[in-house]
Amino acid sequence: MTGHDLLVVLVPQPGTAAAHFIRRGSGVVARPGVDREVRVDYEGNLYGAAELVTFEARVRHAAGRLREQYPTVARGTFPRHTFTVVGTLDGDSLLITDRATVSAWCDTTRREW
Repeated sequence: MTGHDLLVVLVPQPGTAAAHFIRRGSGVVARPGVDREVRVDYEGNLYGAAELVTFEARVRHAAGRLREQYPTVARGTFPRHTFTVVGTLDGDSLLITDRATVSAWCDTTRREW
């Protein structure tokens, strides 16, 4: 799949408003683009749901919310340059390209993320 289903997986850069606002370890996704601002959907598992324990599960949940445009407070618009692209989600295919940044964001080196 490509195009409409392609999303970028992002991590807020340390010290930015996005990093302050979005819960550490959240799965954050957006549509690819070049605009100065980016609208992101995120999932931080604030309530400890068993099915959202891993980073991958949180990314997929945020992606579903973005694709279906569910009403949520877990959505925001931030300057694009305040995020690091750490992977892509193309349909169901998740590819993490920057594991070190994800590990730091999740505050773990465990493989389970």
